[in-house]
Amino acid sequence: MNWTKDLSLGCNLYLVRIWVLVVVLLGGVGYHDDCTQDVLAECTWLGGAIYGQEVSTGAVEGLSDEEEFSERLADDKDSNEKDNGNEATVQSDLQDAAQDKSRTGYDFFNTYGLVLLPTSVRRTIRAEFFSDTYLSYQISSLLSDVMPQSVYLLEAAGSYSFANDEIYSLYGNSWLWNRAYINDIEVSSAYFSGRSLHKFIPVGYDITFDGIKGVRDYSLPVGSKKGFVYNNVTAGYIGEAVPYYETIANESIINFFPAQKRDIKPPKERPGTISSSEGSLRFVLPKKRTQVPSYANEGVDEVFSGAPFVIDVYYHLGGRNFLQFDYDGFDKVFREFNTAMTVSGYTDWTAKRLGGETAWTAGFVASAFSRTRLGAEFYFREEETLNFTSLALTGYAKQVLRVGGGVFSGSYAISTAWHTLADNNSNNAPFNVLRVTGEGLFPYDFNNAEAVVEITPQVTYAYVFDVYRENFLKLAGSTRLAVVTANPAQKNDRQAVYFQDRTNHFSLYESHIARDFTAYAILDEQFNLILNDHKQAWWKIEVGFDLDALLLRAESAARITPRFAITLELPPTRWVSLGFLLGRENIPFTTEYAKFLSADYKTTENYLWNDSNRNNRVDAGEVETGAGGLYSTEGGRYQRLSSKFNQPHYYYIDVPFSLHMTKNWALSLGIHYRLFKQSPWVCYEGDASDYGSYREVAGGEQVYFETNGEKRYEICNLPTSYFPTRGRNWFNNSPIYFGATAGFTGVGKRYVVSLSFTAHLINGITRQGNGPLHNNLGFFERTMADPNNLVRPVGRYDPDRAYLIRLFLSYAFLRNLIAATSIAYRDGQPIGSWDYHFANAGNGTQISWVRREVSGDNLLLYNGEFGTREDAFFTVDFRLKWIIPLKNSDLEFHFNIYNLFDFALETVEYAVYDEEASKRIALELEPPRTIEFIIKYVY
Repeated sequence: MNWTKDLSLGCNLYLVRIWVLVVVLLGGVGYHDDCTQDVLAECTWLGGAIYGQEVSTGAVEGLSDEEEFSERLADDKDSNEKDNGNEATVQSDLQDAAQDKSRTGYDFFNTYGLVLLPTSVRRTIRAEFFSDTYLSYQISSLLSDVMPQSVYLLEAAGSYSFANDEIYSLYGNSWLWNRAYINDIEVSSAYFSGRSLHKFIPVGYDITFDGIKGVRDYSLPVGSKKGFVYNNVTAGYIGEAVPYYETIANESIINFFPAQKRDIKPPKERPGTISSSEGSLRFVLPKKRTQVPSYANEGVDEVFSGAPFVIDVYYHLGGRNFLQFDYDGFDKVFREFNTAMTVSGYTDWTAKRLGGETAWTAGFVASAFSRTRLGAEFYFREEETLNFTSLALTGYAKQVLRVGGGVFSGSYAISTAWHTLADNNSNNAPFNVLRVTGEGLFPYDFNNAEAVVEITPQVTYAYVFDVYRENFLKLAGSTRLAVVTANPAQKNDRQAVYFQDRTNHFSLYESHIARDFTAYAILDEQFNLILNDHKQAWWKIEVGFDLDALLLRAESAARITPRFAITLELPPTRWVSLGFLLGRENIPFTTEYAKFLSADYKTTENYLWNDSNRNNRVDAGEVETGAGGLYSTEGGRYQRLSSKFNQPHYYYIDVPFSLHMTKNWALSLGIHYRLFKQSPWVCYEGDASDYGSYREVAGGEQVYFETNGEKRYEICNLPTSYFPTRGRNWFNNSPIYFGATAGFTGVGKRYVVSLSFTAHLINGITRQGNGPLHNNLGFFERTMADPNNLVRPVGRYDPDRAYLIRLFLSYAFLRNLIAATSIAYRDGQPIGSWDYHFANAGNGTQISWVRREVSGDNLLLYNGEFGTREDAFFTVDFRLKWIIPLKNSDLEFHFNIYNLFDFALETVEYAVYDEEASKRIALELEPPRTIEFIIKYVY
């Protein structure tokens, strides 16, 4: 069926219009907190302080045009006044607000955050978009199919990716740096970098993405007063290609999809691969309106202060299958179960005091989350995964008060969490170092059964010195201290490692792992001065510094680094807006540093293993544990932070442009650049010649082999000398991101159209391996020091998908019937492939890996070398929503299909070279075709 054609035919039908709730794109650069840190003087004195709302004019006033319109529309819907006359009045209000020349840019037109606005690479998508237009609540689908500059690093289909929906990249940043917020309070996990302590889906929540800072913030919408009950049921399976694929695909199309001509290793069975149920319930006490004094105008303003108390309850029960492959093809299917429950509360009030009033908001979030196969999403084998359970609690309060001629705001929060990780390798079976997908060539991270405790207090503050003037100076800062303890389930462990392919079996070594109770703290302190001018050409200057510290028992570090941001916007006209952003953003320490440097967390000594009886089990006498049998060392006892280490940071340039062609249609273009400086790397403590030498292998290639014995490492900064010398300069001797996005958006009475095209590259050097854990910025391990890693080192990082095309269409055929479809294309994942060489052909040997080709290519900047990508990935989703109006309430039914057309393109392939792998064997097909049913009652 041609959904695009059907939608275009439906557009010719003139039926009773459906009212669309409209929202404002939140702009701004700087600290995350919308009201208390970034645009404090642009918030209403009390009403805006409560909700973090922005008004585009910069004046201190009441509700903005959009919020008044949304409030009026919502009240109108509450009273069921849905006659044509009222609709015409509301539509007139909408058009008048859109044509208001006093507004900056096209924030009112940009209802759903789909148009890139000047002076901001940050966009807020309101709750109405998910329920009224997008008709889906899956974040991974949004990131994969709609958000223009985002790359979801795994494959998504409905709630298939619920358990790992935080693994995404914005503007080329590492997902390790992503930060999670709830109501402007950070709830990022200190132990699991880049992830949240709490699980949310945007049912009844706004969600903000910050393309500079990697922020994802769930927040209660302005004036939320609707309660609801929501539940969905999802089922899916890994299917074959669509039945008529061969009919519609001619030879040229098949040639374009390499997997169609590859040796695909089919699974022996295709059982149901996903099933889940999730639901949410919101309680809302009646709204209120409070008479409060206004400091912007004389007299008294009536300010909407929202619901005095809101409680949300959310649950998720899910399961999915993973396909496991080994050196001989398909191995087996294993299943994961994942569950989540989150309870949150939110309230606000105004406290009177002598000489003024203080606006307060307060809330809490409590959650539980569990997975039975943590790590399976990175293609770890079942015995390499972990059982994971997490309990977390966050409490917070925020205040805004007038002090002198300015306004002070502050927020205070504390998060606590308890995690347990249990090893699924109960029989301590040896690991095969050969991972056919190349998703990590060294199995050192799996012996970490432990209990982890996090305690994270945080304080943010801001002071605007003069709220009466459009020129104002603001001081803002934040302090976040994360204290983490990790208690291992077993202090001493042994793990054997071997190599096996179709023809060879060699025992390699046995790892002796020592672990103990570990405690560390990570400090992230920021301080900023911000100056704004809103007269003619709008500009904003932000300068400050960060204090980043890592506190360990035997290895601590602190770095003070500058930061700045410059934002310019040409005087906006009714039709055109142009912006320019330039700045430097620092990257704080993460728990990856603590794990690498702490002698207590893990220290490993590897002893050569001679499996003389070839039973693949370590027997007495097969491992010499003295100095003569010591092959290598790693872990905190042998690793340190270089005294010359500089804090990683990146420079960014963004040039967003918008052309508003008509009242309903706009073009946008964004050019984006990131230069990642001082990226963390691992070097030998000393010279490579101190630990090994080169040997010639078959084919004449020189390969580095380590000598047996103790080895020491240090975290250094990525040496610029590792990049090719041809044309090397300050702009290309470090990892870079460069991209451009063109967008075409239309928002009408009954339709939403969003089309975007992104072309980008993310070039650099990484550790050995494919995927978001290895071919990515921000991760490091001792193998980076291996000189073999410098053979064809520069390539594309995992977030690089080269070309991204997203088309989203939504149309209201009837007032109560809405259909939507999203069609997305993205280029394949860049992958590297490896040769392996042995020091000798027998047991008790060592293996060296050498990259055969670069990941993707580095054609534009370096040597012009080409590597490989996995197949391009296509997603076609279709959604339908039917509304049954009831008295003062609505009953909704949703029917969603994800991955409607399955072209059977593989997303993982054999990446370790042998005579069979030279055919680029496809190892896994794309995610399951999924059907989702949703019922929602709004009251």
